[in-house]
Amino acid sequence: MAFIILKASSYLLMIIVAFMFKKIGLLKKEHGKALSYLIMRFTLPAAIITSFASVSFESSFLYLIIFGFLGNLILMIVGFAITKRKSRNDKILYTANIGYNVGNFTLPFTSSFFGPAGIISTCLFDAGNAILFLGLNYPIVEAALDKGKKISILRILKKLFSSPSFDAYLLMVILGILKIRIPEAVSVVTSEIGKANGPMAMFMIGTMLELNFDKKYLAFFAKMFTLRSLVAVFMSLIIYKLTFLPFEAVKAGIIACWSPMGSLGPAYTAYHGGDVELASFANTMSIFASLIIIPTLAIVL
Repeated sequence: MAFIILKASSYLLMIIVAFMFKKIGLLKKEHGKALSYLIMRFTLPAAIITSFASVSFESSFLYLIIFGFLGNLILMIVGFAITKRKSRNDKILYTANIGYNVGNFTLPFTSSFFGPAGIISTCLFDAGNAILFLGLNYPIVEAALDKGKKISILRILKKLFSSPSFDAYLLMVILGILKIRIPEAVSVVTSEIGKANGPMAMFMIGTMLELNFDKKYLAFFAKMFTLRSLVAVFMSLIIYKLTFLPFEAVKAGIIACWSPMGSLGPAYTAYHGGDVELASFANTMSIFASLIIIPTLAIVL
């Protein structure tokens, strides 16, 4: 328990330091975007490769992909349903901000708490998350907002495979199914690069934090948090029943369900012409909520 609390506190400290540095002018929000670029293209793919290389991959773990996809799907369907007769901006906010921030937020925690089996579970959950959030979300929302638009399969595939993190997930899952181990020299290199993923992710979050306690902002976050929590409870209960998985994998899968809102949500909101500040605030508050929920679950489970 002491280790979990200390680890969570160290991550929180990194976020606070980066946020304070931004406030006094030593860091800018643009620095967070630069860190995000490095994380998504270098440290996160390296951490994924290292995680899969460090454990014997079992095909039963593939069930976690379903839950990453299912969480997004439920949130998107509900988002469309509750905004059917609402404004365009509401439709955008409730459907473009559905994903999970697993790689940049939850993975550093589970890699510290639950070992290789937990890491694999988290990565597979994120692979399912990536299919809908990184690939299908944008064109589906675009087509729903503009009835004349058609969903392009080629565009979806291009968007998916242009993500180094998704490519790393796909490669390592295929190698795992085929029981092919990557050379030790490769895992040594990726291990050193991947070690930077956790601290860099926390500093990135700190530089991109936005706080605005307007009633409208708080009301939107409260609704999104309630919706996401109901979905998280539903999926957690199902994952808890997956007795054929190692319990460390089960715990990591449950925690992944409580990941904060996907970091690309505000960007998608901007692309569709929605309220970016509102999306950014909800994203920030979901991070604070997860900073409390995830360590608590790690202790309780």
